Amino acid sequence: MSQSYPRNVVVLYRRILELHRHLPPKAREVGNAYAREEFRLHKTIDPVMRNRFLLEWEQYVMALREQLATGMSLGADMDAGSLSSEQREQIQSLEKEIRSKLTSGDSQSGSPV
Repeated sequence: MSQSYPRNVVVLYRRILELHRHLPPKAREVGNAYAREEFRLHKTIDPVMRNRFLLEWEQYVMALREQLATGMSLGADMDAGSLSSEQREQIQSLEKEIRSKLTSGDSQSGSPV
């Protein structure tokens, strides 16, 4: 990440990548790509939105840390009705990317999913 990011943003990004090291390889790959793209896209947002953005990622870090520490299944239950159309589009895009990675991983490794 570039030096133009505030230090707290860089520290948070590094914590996310560190936690992702404990995920299964395909989940880590997708998670790292998603985090990298989100931080890149939100590099120049206004301070109010940046605080909201960072808060959401801090909550992600806390939830993932707890799930990894307790052996809980990964992920969180969500009410799809509470998502904005933009969030639904992001989830669909992420789902498509995951399916693509899983499909390409199958042909490369020969192992079932």
